[in-house]
Amino acid sequence: MKLLALTIAAVAVTAGTGSAQAPTSADPGNMTRFGRAITARYDAITRDIVDAADAMPESEYSFRATPKVRTFAEIIGHIADSQNFFCGVAGGSNTEYGDAIETSHGTKAALVKALKDSVAKCDEVYSRTDPTNALALVPAGKGDALRSMMLLDNISHDNEHYGNLVTYMRLRGHVPPSTARGSN
Repeated sequence: MKLLALTIAAVAVTAGTGSAQAPTSADPGNMTRFGRAITARYDAITRDIVDAADAMPESEYSFRATPKVRTFAEIIGHIADSQNFFCGVAGGSNTEYGDAIETSHGTKAALVKALKDSVAKCDEVYSRTDPTNALALVPAGKGDALRSMMLLDNISHDNEHYGNLVTYMRLRGHVPPSTARGSN
């Protein structure tokens, strides 16, 4: 009886393993899954950044942690400028980096609008990235870059600066959005 049970178990495991190894997808390299993961990470970090920009009182947008670093407002502007750059390049327009928003000394309302506009621009590029173009070369300066690498660079950059925003908010006694939601 034990031998019969072991034989049935072995056949079931072997059958399951064989079908798991058989290629059943028309998505070589799991590019669809990769694209969804990139977009999910982008959506999470931009939600945190926009929520932080909304949560910080305008009177504290001029706060800087030390004399040689950006103010909270300048970080928000820098993120917007950088998103416009990364997503412009990923979208194929070979955008040059500019710091017009960061150096604008705009109001909170103007900076939050510029940030949300940059998110909308990026949303369009992320949503148009699919298995057929994720690894496409796009013009980047005097060379080229992989579309998806520009999008990953954008996420990485956003994460770096969200860390700055979290520090500034904590120094001013505010709870960062990711903490308030209970996420890391």
